[in-house]
Amino acid sequence: MCTEFQQLLVDYLEAFNKHDLNAVASFLSNDLQVFVFGKLSQSGLNNILPHYKSDFEERAQVTLSNIINTTETGNTASVKVDLTLEKINTTTSIVSKMKLRVNYIFSKLSNVMIVHEIESIETL
Repeated sequence: MCTEFQQLLVDYLEAFNKHDLNAVASFLSNDLQVFVFGKLSQSGLNNILPHYKSDFEERAQVTLSNIINTTETGNTASVKVDLTLEKINTTTSIVSKMKLRVNYIFSKLSNVMIVHEIESIETL
């Protein structure tokens, strides 16, 4: 059985797989921060949404492989997961697959994602 924030993550991933930018945006804080390997990569929803558009153009699909843990502290809840991301280069039709470990942090006050931490990327 999923916790409230695990289900929120599952719903977000379903919106991602449908390439529904408006639905994806509804799960994200306007002040969303994206970290890659511990370093701030992007911040602010308006700066991050173009990356989703690019993923959608490459017909990106994500599969939830494993929920590692869920932690709630203060006003936040984090869900750490392993994902498989598959994209298709629209020019070459080459398929790329990656395994990612991602920690999603949600505000318990607004139920939106406030931090997206990519901890590891492995090409498959």
